[in-house]
Amino acid sequence: MTEEPKNPGDLDATTTQELLEPYYISIGQAAVAWASLEFQINAVIWSLAGISQQQGMCLTSQLPNIQSRARALLSLFRTLGGDEAVAVKVNKFFSNEVSAVALLRNRIVHDPLAVGDKGNVVRISITADKTLNAKLVEEPLAEANTAYERTKELMSGFDLLRKEMMAALPASVKKPAAPQLVVRPPED
Repeated sequence: MTEEPKNPGDLDATTTQELLEPYYISIGQAAVAWASLEFQINAVIWSLAGISQQQGMCLTSQLPNIQSRARALLSLFRTLGGDEAVAVKVNKFFSNEVSAVALLRNRIVHDPLAVGDKGNVVRISITADKTLNAKLVEEPLAEANTAYERTKELMSGFDLLRKEMMAALPASVKKPAAPQLVVRPPED
């Protein structure tokens, strides 16, 4: 790390807010889009499992990340006799396309922002996947915007895969309808 970032607390509150507000908005958009993608995946898991939304919510809320959701989704699809070629396609989608965006999303959501010596906003990235990698990322707003746009693309791609998965289930399997959210308060 070449330049020591300033702590946003060292600046006056108005300046800090003005500098960071566009980042907060962009990071929030990316985070909400990712939550929507996870919800899409959850809803398909509930449908394939043949359980109610409330029952499904109890189960998928215990899955810690998108990789766990992908494994559950593929296991259910294969258990129901889904076409293996489609399962391989779905696995590649998660392994190749979703994984890269997941890494970017995790960094922009979990890494702190700071103000550099030049008054520019930087993201402090610290990872240690077998080797320490600590650096200042100079364009965190562009990254957050990219994560948001790529997540929207993943949502569209997953919707197409969902339709392909449903069509690839054997005729003997009752085809789940497209997921629809119905939120009801718990009954006493």
